[in-house]
Amino acid sequence: MANGVPVRDGIAERHLLAAVLLRAVRDYCYSGSKDPEEARVAEAAREWIFDGSEDEDHIGAFCTICQLMDLDFQRVRAQILSMSLVRERQASPGLLEASQG
Repeated sequence: MANGVPVRDGIAERHLLAAVLLRAVRDYCYSGSKDPEEARVAEAAREWIFDGSEDEDHIGAFCTICQLMDLDFQRVRAQILSMSLVRERQASPGLLEASQG
């Protein structure tokens, strides 16, 4: 018990880490936005997710947060890329197929 509140095996901490990952994914979805602020936020999220340090000693690193959540950070990155490709196809149907054919 901490400050009168029962501690439940780090559940609150895991929720916080999940919220950080979810926020980064949502921010990354602004990629391609014409709004300068949204584009800046998307770029910052992209850098954190894909270009960030893989130094597991840094608590705020993408790979560290994934590790703390028992997730393979490379698989999470691949899923995010996959989701963004699906989103691009939905936003411009036919455009990607035309450029590939």
